[in-house]
Amino acid sequence: MAHFNHSINNKIKTLAESIPGSLLHEKGIEYEPHITVLYGFQDEFGLIEKLKAKINTISSISCTITDISYFDTNPGFDVLKFDIDSPDLVKLNSWCTKNCDYYPSGYVYHPHMTLGYMKKGARFETDGMKRMISTKLIVDHLIYSTHNKVKSKIEI
Repeated sequence: MAHFNHSINNKIKTLAESIPGSLLHEKGIEYEPHITVLYGFQDEFGLIEKLKAKINTISSISCTITDISYFDTNPGFDVLKFDIDSPDLVKLNSWCTKNCDYYPSGYVYHPHMTLGYMKKGARFETDGMKRMISTKLIVDHLIYSTHNKVKSKIEI
């Protein structure tokens, strides 16, 4: 997961907290703003070292918030998200899929930042969130999380 500095995180959490509670699914809002690089890593021996070695070859990872939209593919809830443009993250995702064991999701990689989980079909006025569109972000660090929720921080 790509993470950002505390200032950006706090702005995004504040925006997520503005979602009316009556519209939220029981999963609620995302309290840890991030962009997933690859979902479904298998916990292979040496994976952290492999990821760190790759990250050490990258000078920075930048991204831009381009829109606010919904994923509506889950039958139980919709996902309110920022759409992200980041050739850097697309390249890193591609490298991970070619060099790491993972469980394929069947979805094409679409960098995004989840804000909250909405009740199915629930929508609200997102004008206050749209001020973040065109915001440029620099990834501060990556977090690898095992299926047991053990987290390892990887500095960029």
